[in-house]
Amino acid sequence: MMRGSEFRLITLGRLALVSPTGQEDEELNTRRRKVALLAVLAFAKRPVSRDVLLEMFWGDQDEVRARHSLSDAISHLRRVMGREVIITTRSEATVAAEAPLAVDAIEFGDAVAASDYSRATALYADAFLDGVYVGGSSSFEEWVSRERSRLESLFLQAAAKQCRALARDKRWEECAVLAARWLEAAPLSADAALHLLNALKEPGTLEADRRALEAYQRLRARVARDFELVPEKSVQSLAAELSERLAAAAPGEPVVTPTLSGYAVEEAGAEPLEPVAQHASAASADERNGASATVSDEDARISELQGPLRSAPAEIEPDAEIPDLVTSAARKKRRAWSGLAAVTFASLAAVVIFSTRSRTAPRISPTAVAVLPFAVRGSAELNYLREGMVDLLSTNLDGAGGVRSVDPRAVLGAAGSASSELDPEGGSRAAARVGAGMYVLGDVLQAGRRLRITASMYERSRVPLLVSQASVEGEASELFALVDGLAAQLLADRIRTPEGRIVRIAAMTTHSLPALKAYLEGESHWRAVRLPQAIEALQRAVALDSTFALAWYRLGIATSWEARVELARDAMDRAMRHRGGLPPHDRLLIEAYAAVTSRENDRAERLYRAIVADHPNDVEAWGGLGEMWFHTNPWRGRSFTESRQAWDRMLRLEPANAGATWHLAQVAARERRYAELDSLLTRLLGTVSGGAALSVRAMHATALGDRTAQVRLSPELQATDDYSLILAVWRVAVFSDDLPAIARFARLLADPQRLPEVRALGHVMLAHLELAQGRWSRAQVELAALTPLHQAWAVEYKALLSAMPILSLSTRELDGIRDQLRKWNAAPTDRVVSHADLWVNALADDNPQVRIYLLGLLSARLGDAVAAEQYAAELVGRQGPSDAGQLASSQSRVIRAQLLWTRKDPNAAIRALESGRDVVDFGSARTSPFYARSYDRFMRAELLRTLGRDGEALGWYRGLGEIFPYDITYLALAHRGQGNIYEKMGEREKAVEHYSHFVRLWKECDPALRPMVDDAERWIERLKQGG
Repeated sequence: MMRGSEFRLITLGRLALVSPTGQEDEELNTRRRKVALLAVLAFAKRPVSRDVLLEMFWGDQDEVRARHSLSDAISHLRRVMGREVIITTRSEATVAAEAPLAVDAIEFGDAVAASDYSRATALYADAFLDGVYVGGSSSFEEWVSRERSRLESLFLQAAAKQCRALARDKRWEECAVLAARWLEAAPLSADAALHLLNALKEPGTLEADRRALEAYQRLRARVARDFELVPEKSVQSLAAELSERLAAAAPGEPVVTPTLSGYAVEEAGAEPLEPVAQHASAASADERNGASATVSDEDARISELQGPLRSAPAEIEPDAEIPDLVTSAARKKRRAWSGLAAVTFASLAAVVIFSTRSRTAPRISPTAVAVLPFAVRGSAELNYLREGMVDLLSTNLDGAGGVRSVDPRAVLGAAGSASSELDPEGGSRAAARVGAGMYVLGDVLQAGRRLRITASMYERSRVPLLVSQASVEGEASELFALVDGLAAQLLADRIRTPEGRIVRIAAMTTHSLPALKAYLEGESHWRAVRLPQAIEALQRAVALDSTFALAWYRLGIATSWEARVELARDAMDRAMRHRGGLPPHDRLLIEAYAAVTSRENDRAERLYRAIVADHPNDVEAWGGLGEMWFHTNPWRGRSFTESRQAWDRMLRLEPANAGATWHLAQVAARERRYAELDSLLTRLLGTVSGGAALSVRAMHATALGDRTAQVRLSPELQATDDYSLILAVWRVAVFSDDLPAIARFARLLADPQRLPEVRALGHVMLAHLELAQGRWSRAQVELAALTPLHQAWAVEYKALLSAMPILSLSTRELDGIRDQLRKWNAAPTDRVVSHADLWVNALADDNPQVRIYLLGLLSARLGDAVAAEQYAAELVGRQGPSDAGQLASSQSRVIRAQLLWTRKDPNAAIRALESGRDVVDFGSARTSPFYARSYDRFMRAELLRTLGRDGEALGWYRGLGEIFPYDITYLALAHRGQGNIYEKMGEREKAVEHYSHFVRLWKECDPALRPMVDDAERWIERLKQGG
């Protein structure tokens, strides 16, 4: 009950604000956006960002106007309710905790939580914000959808509990009323149906049985119409019992059992149930001619008892609603029920029989579009376009952006031959007849020799929803080109997400409709992170239109994600070449991503920052900025967690963006936000498939420490292809620091059934994982297993891992490894044909250069300055524009820095590292620690810490292990270094946290390395005691 001084916000069934006196503010209630804003603030129960509110309610306005509208709405609410009700700051707004406001949906949720199901079901008047629509905002609609689904789920729980209580107390009328509401919300619920039928029949009279059987027939019709199913066996059995009792009724008493003829389910060998006026006589089954064949055993019994049918009722429209099942206390919102047959009786002994054409309504497909006949105004010679546009436009729309056109013949049959024009409501009914969730209405207007063709696409809903419009004009002789343009506009305009803007630009910048259709297909796959399919579709788009700049641009991004470096660069070169016809904003987007692929990271960041400053709601630009931060920050002494702001902004603008969800999940894992991580990965599992789904499941099981799920997933990973398994292991390795779990999956790569190169890759990964746990002895076992599988890797990785300073190998051991390198004939290795070529062929052409680098590195570790300088100079001679050539420049500086570090001159060492520009390619870096520069990034962090440049050191430590799997070797040591810095800064809790991570990762290290763990444990104890 509303307290005397409280406003009441009604959100269940409608949207209204009721004053403390019980009056509704008519002015405010006609301005639904403002009341909806109040609902969002009330439900949040915490401050809400103004940016979020702007996008939810005024996303289709420019920013200045939108901010003014928000301020105006808040002011209006304050005038009505009192200034203290809504608290605002420059960036946020919230409903005050003590505000005199009651919200029915919140009270409903509280009642369910308190198990007060009687109050809960009384409060739930209807669906949350039923019929409330705020134009121009997908995020508001998604919020409403989530809350509506949550509250409906609570109602179903409450209804089930309360119906059981009412049945126990034999309050049958109340039980029937509530069960009818429950069944309307969940028509497939057998429990709801059984509660309803049992409650209706409980008086034990023939009239009660008749009412219950009528309710069953209406349910059966609805389930057939909406789901192409029949009620569950338990419900059918109860209905059969009711029919038997009615059949056995005293002679002379008529039993009327109407059904919905238009929706009877047709199965093999079955006749539909039809409306019946039945006399309960003692006639035998043999006397009842024409009895229905069975749909199921119980339905056969019902049908047999209903007798033969003769006369024809009025037809029911395919989208007619099922009536309320209990009229005495049904929902307030009544719906029309048209088409029930009028049943009459000739005499007490006669049976009046109806026969009717059976029709099963098709299931509505949300991606199916029906192009309905166009209205034609002009010369009679153009009348052929009424139906001709159905053919032409259906062909052009079919298959584009996930849209499927309904067969024009079926559409014309459903629309009929009448010449009258269809309005949106009539179009909705015609679309329903052919199972289309969308439909197109249009006009052809002739003016001399020119035609103007307009079209509008609608989605079927309670009120037809306009989703796109298009208009073209030209000579009648250009009809085909005009229809192409019309289709392109309709397809592009229907994508109303913030990211859809680039699609609309794409539609205007290609001359080829087939190219646009391929591009839209690629965009759809891209958004769902189905990269191979996206690349294939985008390649078709640029083959059909080689000047399609935005298709080249998206192809560049997609191939970058797949680490197909050369393809990505070529695509961005083409995009740059053809960008001239684009608006300035879109040219900047291409230039920014071209800077990314050219590894001009600072320039890319400046460009993206400039774009989002001018266009703060540009999803594409935020995505580019996020990608740039995520993939390049670890090379720039920064953490990829900086990218969170970009992914958060993208998901506020476009909540279903799978790419942003994927990246944010990795950030959440790094930040140990496990609840958020669980939610993000669960959402991803609903969008990805194939190998990507395996990766997400592996990431989920590993990050959340679910050992059972890990074990259960292993056989599936073992059975998958090399490429999918490698990707899963890579993703798990950068997603979690659960090293035993990562090793469990990595060991699947070494399975004897796989390619030797894949098995070798498995042993390389396992060697890194062993050393990541301080177990050099076990790492050497994995390295030894490489020799028969991949001789080059056996030599290279043993030398690389041996160079780690923490191992403190003897001069003799290091010299022996260097001697092995000197004797090795490091020729390029033959490439293996494999879908996983980026991994199995890593370094195939680079062995000679890698040998020189490793010889120089070991020489520097040994203090052999002459040899080290000789190898560094040799690498300088290999510098060039290629990836390997640019890596050579970096490697020469690393050798010189290592020599200076060995000589204990950290200042000179850091100057050597910083003396040149490091250019690194992400695609190559994720497949090789040499390209990822894991060794020198760790060395740089250690040198900076030694020099007291702690802020810089922290950035380099944090970047280790974020996106490159081989960084994992340095993960524990990076925690140890960060612990040292935070202890020096006086931040004890952080120091303890990082030292503890180090101890956990190295808890089973080799005895020779145990003193480092012992030291860390002493430091932890001292810090906890306040020392």
